[in-house]
Amino acid sequence: MRKLILALLTAAWLHAADLDNNTIAVTATRTLNTAAPDQASVLVQLITPRDTGLDAVLAKLQAVGLSATDLAYVYTSTVTNLQWSFTKATPLAAIQSTLASLTRLQSSLGDEVLTFSITGAHRSAASQPACPLPALVSDARKQAEALAAAAGLRVGEIVSVSDQSASASVAVYEPLVGLPALVPASFLFVAPYVSTPAAPSCSLTLQFKLF
Repeated sequence: MRKLILALLTAAWLHAADLDNNTIAVTATRTLNTAAPDQASVLVQLITPRDTGLDAVLAKLQAVGLSATDLAYVYTSTVTNLQWSFTKATPLAAIQSTLASLTRLQSSLGDEVLTFSITGAHRSAASQPACPLPALVSDARKQAEALAAAAGLRVGEIVSVSDQSASASVAVYEPLVGLPALVPASFLFVAPYVSTPAAPSCSLTLQFKLF
């Protein structure tokens, strides 16, 4: 069994190493602790007469913090009406006050119809834990040392580093965990596209000198 393990390690080393330059490249990856959602996605829909322009719609919704950048789509809902749909990422700490503002606006619009719901919770980029870069370097060195030892070599200085940690800052949507305790159930809507994401991870590829 020991001979088989050494053979496999040597084969892996030969695959990863650049023998002409006496280097070896390894990739270290760590899964990050998943941060709790810190934002909710609020869907706001307003039905207006067909001749209503965007400026007029934004003037009505300005009080609840919506702007042109939050506009998701607009379409003709009937022959005489348009439906404007906006999505807004709202901090969980402000979700109750946001819903209260929307409720007040809803009751003040007269013939125009405003509806809103929470469609998902997500982790913002700011809430993501930082990549443990020193730990990744240590992991990569240990991997390189194990491979090099199988071939009777030793690992020296780092020649190059490639950072592949972009996935750690991606904001992803997930089910409405924890939100029912914050808001009435009538405000919650689980959209079909909401799903549980894979845990974020960080990776570093390092190239080491061999001797």
